Order: sequence, then C-alpha cells, then structure tokens
Amino acid sequence: MANLLRCLCDWRPESGLRWAGGRLTAARLRSLQGLPCRVKTGGTSMGERVAVTCQGQPMPMTTPDGGIAFATTAGGEYALTPKS
Repeated sequence: MANLLRCLCDWRPESGLRWAGGRLTAARLRSLQGLPCRVKTGGTSMGERVAVTCQGQPMPMTTPDGGIAFATTAGGEYALTPKS
C-alpha cells in the first residue's frame, strides 16, 4: 500500500497502522456506525493489491476509482493487508 491512506467512512484505526520503508503495510479499522467504507491510496489500482478481511473471512469489495469500497457492520474490525 502506498504511503498515503485516505479512508471515507466512520472508522477508527485499531491497533495502529503498520509501516515499513515509508509504506503502509497493514491497517486495522473499526467501523463505528456500520456505514460503507471507501479507501484510496496513491498509485495503481488498490483492489489488485489489497485484501480486506473481517474475523479472518474475506470481505467482498468493489474497486471504484482505483480504491476499494466494502460494507461494514457497527463495531466490526476490518484488516487491510497486501495480497500475497
């Protein structure tokens, strides 16, 4: 993930954002109200490079405008990690 993360939702970072070499390597977000979440970084299409999980299960997501979007539930924790 790029070194800039923009997230449009009712979220709060959980257990921090992990960085390595000036790049975001993982993010854990908690949904406060259960609204849809949109995340965008600089660079190429994020949907090809990032996986989103909730309780270890893959989350369905769409890839609008090079970012990602996914549904959330109030109180849910979502992990964003690079695809291997």
